[in-house]
Amino acid sequence: LQLQIEPFISPITEPRANVETGVAFAFKAGILPQTSKFQPYLKVATGMVYLSLHTQEQGTQFNFFEYGGLGAHYFFRKNLGLTLEGRFRHLSNAGIDDPNSGINTYFVVAGLTYQF
Repeated sequence: LQLQIEPFISPITEPRANVETGVAFAFKAGILPQTSKFQPYLKVATGMVYLSLHTQEQGTQFNFFEYGGLGAHYFFRKNLGLTLEGRFRHLSNAGIDDPNSGINTYFVVAGLTYQF
């Protein structure tokens, strides 16, 4: 079980170009031993995000989110691997302002993982 702090900056292309930035606090649980070359995992997180875009669904640009994900690392070297993860995220302003209908998204995260 790991606790992860995940800062992010994400470009948005639709419906208009903008940016979201924030931080997630996640718990990640590995399914196989950490010594395995292939390491599937489950992840849950919560955090805060600022959207540069004004949306019809949210009355504020400052919002909160939670997500659940399923992913895997494949280590091609002792401490360097490829990562692929799918996530479902729900974003809302937690009742700070109206409207607060929420935004649900599905997305994929890919990258390199380095273990110290």
